Amino acid sequence: IFSWIEKSQRYSFNKSHAVSYAMNAYLSAYGKAHFTRTFFASYLKFAKDKIDAQQEIKELIQNASQMNIHVSTPDIRKLNRYFVLRDKIIYFGLTDIKGVGQSVYNKLITLTDESKLEKIGWVDMLFNILLNINSKAVKGMISSGGMDHFKMTRNRMLFEYSIAADLTKREAELCRKYIDDKSKLKKVLNDLLTDKINIRRKNTVENHIRSIDKPPFDLEDSIEWISDQEYELLGYSISCSRIDM
Repeated sequence: IFSWIEKSQRYSFNKSHAVSYAMNAYLSAYGKAHFTRTFFASYLKFAKDKIDAQQEIKELIQNASQMNIHVSTPDIRKLNRYFVLRDKIIYFGLTDIKGVGQSVYNKLITLTDESKLEKIGWVDMLFNILLNINSKAVKGMISSGGMDHFKMTRNRMLFEYSIAADLTKREAELCRKYIDDKSKLKKVLNDLLTDKINIRRKNTVENHIRSIDKPPFDLEDSIEWISDQEYELLGYSISCSRIDM
């Protein structure tokens, strides 16, 4: 049967396909062997174009781990849109986080740059950057590990963000006057009380201040919670696994 097909020339593209796939396989294998980190960074970047992107990311990260290549959670300080290789570490891109789209990324670029993000404190980040982008994106960046460099639990950051987001636009603007590199949210809110705000809002702010010292729920990050959040937002649990419990 194949000889009939071959003579008819109606199905000859299979030979060119065989050659093309062989060449691609060879080049991919060469790149993986000699430029391993760049190979994984590139393949992860384009995983989103696959039919099952989440499965592709999962398999690539597992394979990278087997080859001692470190893939890290996102880091807002890098301001990278997609997967990127920095200092021998592959970082998730900000738009690789579920809920963080191109518009949010563009907004971040207009609000800050890498040099500022290296020095900015948590409260400064909270009032001058995070309150200016949508809530779903902020929660996604925090929960996926994008702000772990602040050395706070992710649940603590989410809790303090919810407090800041509950302030009125005027109150948030007043708070910005009291922020410095070492500011804590509690101190900024205490300073806010010295400004002219109405009694009802004053009571609300005082309740927020009390809740910082005595939060209504546990603000520690459990292994189970971190694992589930990263799997949901990134497609893979990077920092830990449920097995670690």
